[in-house]
Amino acid sequence: MALGGNEATHLSSLFTAFSSSAVPLPYHTIPLLTCLVPRSARWAQVGATPGWHMYHMQLVPAEIRSRCPMEITDSYNSKFKSVRGIVTYLCTDYGWINETIFFNPDMVCGNVPVNVGMSVIALVEEDETTHALKTIKVKTMSDPIYGIEPSEFDKRLCIKCVTYATRDSIYISKETFFPMQLLSGGFLPFKGDLLLVEYSLKPGTSNITIHTVSLLNSQNMDEVCVTSVDGRTGVVDDIIYFTLDSLQKPTGYTPGLYDIVNVVAVDSVQQHCSWRAVSMIPVEMCIDQAS
Repeated sequence: MALGGNEATHLSSLFTAFSSSAVPLPYHTIPLLTCLVPRSARWAQVGATPGWHMYHMQLVPAEIRSRCPMEITDSYNSKFKSVRGIVTYLCTDYGWINETIFFNPDMVCGNVPVNVGMSVIALVEEDETTHALKTIKVKTMSDPIYGIEPSEFDKRLCIKCVTYATRDSIYISKETFFPMQLLSGGFLPFKGDLLLVEYSLKPGTSNITIHTVSLLNSQNMDEVCVTSVDGRTGVVDDIIYFTLDSLQKPTGYTPGLYDIVNVVAVDSVQQHCSWRAVSMIPVEMCIDQAS
Protein backbone atom coordinates (compact mmCIF):
# COMPACT_ATOMS: atom_id res chain seq x y z
CA MET A 1 0.00 0.00 0.00
CA ALA A 2 1.58 3.27 -1.10
CA LEU A 3 1.19 6.30 1.15
CA GLY A 4 1.10 9.92 0.07
CA GLY A 5 2.98 12.68 1.83
CA ASN A 6 0.10 13.66 4.13
CA GLU A 7 -0.57 10.08 5.22
CA ALA A 8 3.11 9.46 5.85
CA THR A 9 3.40 12.62 7.92
CA HIS A 10 0.33 11.64 9.96
CA LEU A 11 1.64 8.13 10.62
CA SER A 12 5.05 9.50 11.52
CA SER A 13 3.45 11.73 14.14
CA LEU A 14 1.37 8.83 15.43
CA PHE A 15 4.37 6.54 15.84
CA THR A 16 6.42 9.27 17.47
CA ALA A 17 3.69 10.18 19.96
CA PHE A 18 3.12 6.63 21.16
CA SER A 19 6.72 5.47 21.07
CA SER A 20 7.67 8.30 23.42
CA SER A 21 5.04 7.37 26.01
CA ALA A 22 4.51 4.39 28.28
CA VAL A 23 0.94 3.93 27.03
CA PRO A 24 0.45 0.88 24.75
CA LEU A 25 -0.53 1.60 21.18
CA PRO A 26 -4.35 1.71 21.08
CA TYR A 27 -5.90 -1.33 19.50
CA HIS A 28 -7.97 0.65 17.01
CA THR A 29 -4.78 2.00 15.41
CA ILE A 30 -3.29 -1.42 14.70
CA PRO A 31 -5.12 -2.13 11.40
CA LEU A 32 -3.93 1.25 10.10
CA LEU A 33 -0.34 0.64 11.09
CA THR A 34 -0.19 -2.89 9.75
CA CYS A 35 -0.86 -1.64 6.23
CA LEU A 36 2.84 -0.86 6.27
CA VAL A 37 3.81 -4.42 7.15
CA PRO A 38 3.49 -7.35 4.73
CA ARG A 39 1.38 -10.17 6.14
CA SER A 40 4.34 -12.54 6.00
CA ALA A 41 6.72 -10.07 7.63
CA ARG A 42 7.83 -10.32 11.24
CA TRP A 43 10.00 -7.22 11.19
CA ALA A 44 9.55 -4.11 9.09
CA GLN A 45 11.20 -0.73 8.93
CA VAL A 46 8.33 1.72 8.74
CA GLY A 47 10.04 4.51 6.86
CA ALA A 48 13.11 6.63 7.33
CA THR A 49 11.34 9.72 8.61
CA PRO A 50 12.92 10.99 11.88
CA GLY A 51 10.97 9.72 14.88
CA TRP A 52 9.80 6.53 13.19
CA HIS A 53 10.82 3.32 14.88
CA MET A 54 11.26 -0.38 14.25
CA TYR A 55 8.12 -2.25 15.36
CA HIS A 56 7.84 -6.00 15.78
CA MET A 57 4.39 -6.95 14.52
CA GLN A 58 3.16 -10.48 13.90
CA LEU A 59 -0.21 -11.15 12.30
CA VAL A 60 -2.55 -14.11 12.20
CA PRO A 61 -4.19 -14.61 8.79
CA ALA A 62 -7.87 -13.62 8.61
CA GLU A 63 -9.01 -17.20 8.06
CA ILE A 64 -7.44 -18.16 11.40
CA ARG A 65 -8.63 -15.05 13.27
CA SER A 66 -12.20 -15.80 12.22
CA ARG A 67 -11.96 -19.15 14.01
CA CYS A 68 -10.48 -17.79 17.25
CA PRO A 69 -12.64 -19.32 20.01
CA MET A 70 -13.49 -16.64 22.57
CA GLU A 71 -14.73 -18.63 25.54
CA ILE A 72 -15.37 -17.53 29.06
CA THR A 73 -15.09 -21.06 30.39
CA ASP A 74 -17.04 -20.34 33.55
CA SER A 75 -17.67 -17.47 35.91
CA TYR A 76 -18.37 -18.83 39.38
CA ASN A 77 -16.38 -15.92 40.72
CA SER A 78 -17.69 -12.76 39.07
CA LYS A 79 -14.41 -10.92 39.64
CA PHE A 80 -12.18 -13.24 37.59
CA LYS A 81 -12.84 -15.12 34.39
CA SER A 82 -10.82 -17.66 32.45
CA VAL A 83 -10.56 -16.97 28.72
CA ARG A 84 -9.29 -19.41 26.11
CA GLY A 85 -7.95 -18.10 22.82
CA ILE A 86 -4.95 -17.51 20.60
CA VAL A 87 -2.40 -14.74 20.31
CA THR A 88 -3.52 -12.70 17.30
CA TYR A 89 -1.13 -9.73 17.44
CA LEU A 90 2.34 -9.49 18.92
CA CYS A 91 4.70 -6.54 19.18
CA THR A 92 8.00 -6.24 21.01
CA ASP A 93 6.55 -5.47 24.43
CA TYR A 94 2.83 -6.25 24.24
CA GLY A 95 0.28 -8.33 22.38
CA TRP A 96 -3.41 -9.14 21.93
CA ILE A 97 -5.40 -12.32 22.52
CA ASN A 98 -8.42 -12.88 20.26
CA GLU A 99 -7.85 -9.31 19.01
CA THR A 100 -9.49 -7.90 22.15
CA ILE A 101 -7.44 -8.77 25.25
CA PHE A 102 -4.23 -6.83 25.87
CA PHE A 103 -1.24 -8.43 27.62
CA ASN A 104 2.48 -7.86 28.10
CA PRO A 105 5.35 -10.35 28.58
CA ASP A 106 5.40 -9.87 32.38
CA MET A 107 1.95 -11.47 32.55
CA VAL A 108 3.06 -14.72 30.88
CA CYS A 109 3.71 -17.57 33.31
CA GLY A 110 7.33 -18.65 33.47
CA ASN A 111 8.49 -16.00 30.99
CA VAL A 112 7.74 -18.43 28.15
CA PRO A 113 8.32 -16.93 24.67
CA VAL A 114 5.01 -16.19 22.95
CA ASN A 115 4.30 -16.42 19.22
CA VAL A 116 1.34 -15.43 17.09
CA GLY A 117 -1.04 -18.36 16.69
CA MET A 118 -0.08 -19.81 20.06
CA SER A 119 -2.90 -21.22 22.15
CA VAL A 120 -3.25 -19.54 25.55
CA ILE A 121 -5.49 -19.31 28.57
CA ALA A 122 -5.79 -15.92 30.23
CA LEU A 123 -7.12 -15.00 33.64
CA VAL A 124 -8.86 -11.65 33.33
CA GLU A 125 -10.64 -9.29 35.69
CA GLU A 126 -13.80 -7.64 34.38
CA ASP A 127 -14.57 -4.06 35.34
CA GLU A 128 -18.09 -4.04 36.80
CA THR A 129 -18.91 -0.67 35.22
CA THR A 130 -17.22 -0.70 31.81
CA HIS A 131 -16.95 -4.51 31.43
CA ALA A 132 -13.40 -3.97 30.17
CA LEU A 133 -11.11 -6.96 30.68
CA LYS A 134 -7.84 -6.51 32.56
CA THR A 135 -5.37 -9.36 32.09
CA ILE A 136 -3.93 -10.88 35.27
CA LYS A 137 -2.02 -13.91 33.96
CA VAL A 138 -1.47 -15.72 30.66
CA LYS A 139 -0.67 -19.43 30.41
CA THR A 140 0.69 -20.77 27.12
CA MET A 141 -0.54 -24.10 25.83
CA SER A 142 1.32 -26.59 23.66
CA ASP A 143 -1.12 -26.88 20.74
CA PRO A 144 -2.75 -24.15 18.64
CA ILE A 145 -6.48 -24.10 19.39
CA TYR A 146 -7.45 -23.77 15.74
CA GLY A 147 -5.73 -27.10 15.05
CA ILE A 148 -7.63 -29.09 17.68
CA GLU A 149 -10.64 -31.17 16.75
CA PRO A 150 -13.90 -30.40 18.62
CA SER A 151 -13.98 -33.91 20.10
CA GLU A 152 -10.82 -33.10 21.99
CA PHE A 153 -12.57 -30.32 23.89
CA ASP A 154 -14.44 -32.82 26.07
CA LYS A 155 -11.85 -31.98 28.71
CA ARG A 156 -11.12 -28.30 29.12
CA LEU A 157 -8.60 -26.18 30.98
CA CYS A 158 -9.21 -23.00 32.91
CA ILE A 159 -7.41 -20.84 35.44
CA LYS A 160 -9.16 -20.49 38.79
CA CYS A 161 -8.44 -18.42 41.86
CA VAL A 162 -8.67 -20.03 45.30
CA THR A 163 -11.35 -18.32 47.41
CA TYR A 164 -10.47 -20.25 50.57
CA ALA A 165 -9.20 -23.63 51.69
CA THR A 166 -9.85 -26.01 54.56
CA ARG A 167 -7.77 -28.98 55.66
CA ASP A 168 -9.77 -31.24 53.34
CA SER A 169 -11.15 -29.04 50.55
CA ILE A 170 -10.20 -26.22 48.20
CA TYR A 171 -12.90 -23.74 47.18
CA ILE A 172 -12.80 -21.83 43.90
CA SER A 173 -16.19 -20.24 44.56
CA LYS A 174 -18.85 -20.34 47.27
CA GLU A 175 -20.45 -23.37 45.63
CA THR A 176 -17.54 -25.09 43.89
CA PHE A 177 -14.84 -27.06 45.67
CA PHE A 178 -12.75 -30.18 45.29
CA PRO A 179 -10.85 -32.46 47.70
CA MET A 180 -7.39 -31.37 48.77
CA GLN A 181 -5.82 -34.63 47.58
CA LEU A 182 -6.72 -33.73 43.99
CA LEU A 183 -4.13 -30.92 44.04
CA SER A 184 -0.60 -31.89 43.06
CA GLY A 185 2.35 -30.01 44.50
CA GLY A 186 2.28 -30.85 48.19
CA PHE A 187 1.44 -27.46 49.67
CA LEU A 188 -1.51 -25.84 51.40
CA PRO A 189 -3.18 -23.36 49.04
CA PHE A 190 -4.20 -19.91 50.23
CA LYS A 191 -6.80 -17.37 49.15
CA GLY A 192 -5.69 -15.79 45.87
CA ASP A 193 -3.48 -18.65 44.64
CA LEU A 194 -3.94 -19.45 40.95
CA LEU A 195 -4.62 -23.01 39.82
CA LEU A 196 -4.80 -24.73 36.45
CA VAL A 197 -7.93 -26.88 36.44
CA GLU A 198 -8.80 -29.62 33.95
CA TYR A 199 -12.53 -30.26 33.90
CA SER A 200 -15.40 -31.49 31.76
CA LEU A 201 -19.04 -30.51 31.44
CA LYS A 202 -21.77 -33.13 31.68
CA PRO A 203 -23.67 -32.96 28.36
CA GLY A 204 -26.91 -31.02 28.60
CA THR A 205 -26.17 -29.68 32.09
CA SER A 206 -24.04 -27.07 33.82
CA ASN A 207 -22.53 -29.70 36.12
CA ILE A 208 -18.75 -29.96 35.95
CA THR A 209 -16.35 -32.74 36.81
CA ILE A 210 -12.86 -31.71 37.92
CA HIS A 211 -10.21 -34.18 36.74
CA THR A 212 -6.84 -32.66 37.70
CA VAL A 213 -5.66 -29.56 39.53
CA SER A 214 -2.15 -28.15 39.59
CA LEU A 215 -0.33 -24.94 40.36
CA LEU A 216 -0.52 -22.44 37.54
CA ASN A 217 3.17 -21.68 38.02
CA SER A 218 5.89 -21.88 40.67
CA GLN A 219 9.42 -20.55 40.82
CA ASN A 220 12.48 -20.82 43.04
CA MET A 221 13.86 -17.41 43.99
CA ASP A 222 17.22 -17.46 45.74
CA GLU A 223 18.83 -14.82 47.95
CA VAL A 224 16.00 -12.30 47.87
CA CYS A 225 15.42 -9.70 50.58
CA VAL A 226 12.51 -9.35 52.99
CA THR A 227 11.46 -5.78 52.21
CA SER A 228 8.39 -5.43 54.44
CA VAL A 229 7.03 -7.00 57.62
CA ASP A 230 3.64 -6.22 59.17
CA GLY A 231 2.64 -8.57 61.97
CA ARG A 232 2.15 -12.04 60.51
CA THR A 233 2.44 -10.91 56.90
CA GLY A 234 5.17 -9.37 54.78
CA VAL A 235 6.69 -8.91 51.35
CA VAL A 236 9.89 -10.26 49.81
CA ASP A 237 11.71 -8.38 47.06
CA ASP A 238 8.74 -5.97 46.85
CA ILE A 239 6.74 -8.48 44.77
CA ILE A 240 6.31 -11.70 46.81
CA TYR A 241 3.64 -11.77 49.52
CA PHE A 242 3.93 -14.10 52.51
CA THR A 243 1.85 -14.91 55.54
CA LEU A 244 2.92 -16.98 58.55
CA ASP A 245 -0.53 -18.60 58.39
CA SER A 246 0.58 -20.48 55.26
CA LEU A 247 4.37 -20.62 55.03
CA GLN A 248 6.75 -23.56 55.31
CA LYS A 249 9.87 -22.47 57.21
CA PRO A 250 12.46 -23.84 59.65
CA THR A 251 11.20 -24.33 63.20
CA GLY A 252 11.82 -21.24 65.30
CA TYR A 253 12.51 -18.92 62.39
CA THR A 254 10.41 -15.78 61.95
CA PRO A 255 11.13 -13.65 58.87
CA GLY A 256 12.65 -10.29 59.76
CA LEU A 257 13.09 -7.08 57.82
CA TYR A 258 16.08 -7.20 55.45
CA ASP A 259 16.67 -10.93 55.96
CA ILE A 260 18.13 -12.63 52.88
CA VAL A 261 16.09 -15.74 52.10
CA ASN A 262 15.44 -18.44 49.52
CA VAL A 263 11.77 -18.85 48.67
CA VAL A 264 9.52 -21.00 46.55
CA ALA A 265 6.77 -18.76 45.18
CA VAL A 266 3.53 -19.45 43.32
CA ASP A 267 1.40 -17.24 41.09
CA SER A 268 -1.16 -15.59 43.33
CA VAL A 269 -3.43 -12.55 43.35
CA GLN A 270 -2.50 -10.56 46.45
CA GLN A 271 -2.63 -6.85 47.22
CA HIS A 272 0.18 -5.19 45.22
CA CYS A 273 1.81 -8.61 44.66
CA SER A 274 1.52 -11.27 41.96
CA TRP A 275 3.42 -13.99 43.86
CA ARG A 276 3.03 -15.73 47.22
CA ALA A 277 5.85 -17.48 49.07
CA VAL A 278 4.89 -21.03 50.07
CA SER A 279 8.26 -21.83 51.66
CA MET A 280 11.13 -19.74 53.00
CA ILE A 281 14.64 -20.63 54.18
CA PRO A 282 16.88 -17.95 55.72
CA VAL A 283 20.28 -17.43 54.10
CA GLU A 284 21.41 -14.42 56.11
CA MET A 285 19.46 -12.79 58.93
CA CYS A 286 19.55 -9.09 59.71
CA ILE A 287 21.96 -8.33 62.60
CA ASP A 288 19.21 -6.83 64.78
CA GLN A 289 17.15 -10.03 64.56
CA ALA A 290 20.10 -12.43 64.80
CA SER A 291 21.29 -10.78 68.00
